[in-house]
Amino acid sequence: MPNARDVFNRAVALLDEVDAKTGGAFNATTVTYEARAPFIINLLQDDLVRVSGFSKQVDVSIDTAIENAVTLPDDCEEALSVEVLTGGPANQLRIVQGRVYPGGSFEGSLRVYYRPILVVVRGLNDEVVDDTQIITAMSWGLARTLVANEGNDALELFFSREYERHRAGLQQKKIVLKTSVDDVYNFWG
Repeated sequence: MPNARDVFNRAVALLDEVDAKTGGAFNATTVTYEARAPFIINLLQDDLVRVSGFSKQVDVSIDTAIENAVTLPDDCEEALSVEVLTGGPANQLRIVQGRVYPGGSFEGSLRVYYRPILVVVRGLNDEVVDDTQIITAMSWGLARTLVANEGNDALELFFSREYERHRAGLQQKKIVLKTSVDDVYNFWG
């Protein structure tokens, strides 16, 4: 899993604060950057995950009819969509307040797409969401925010434009998740 240091190192490279010998950040010039970075990364990550529609998926088997919500992984913040893999009837599936209710007579397997709970980044060794496009956008956003106090308006504007470009790309990436539809008129054969 990628961590906050990966985002930080990319941002520092964009700021041209990399030690040519070690390839790492200059400690003398980036100490304050390191202290601020986890807080900024949390804000960026939360925004970019929501904008992108980033989701995880889990397959769930239901052997006997149940009325209660399906048990989802501990990192599930909210169920977004459900796909019937086997069984049915699909018309009884409901998502209510982010939980999946299969209905009384559903038996089979489902694929549930869900928004994960994000881990709070407290240090640069903490994990961030595993999505290359989100990490790239976070790197531009972090560089923009770190350079904001440096007085280099041209560089700040450049980083800001790149961050917004990558953020817009994430909005376009949003996937419309499919759900099963019963073909009651036998339209599809």
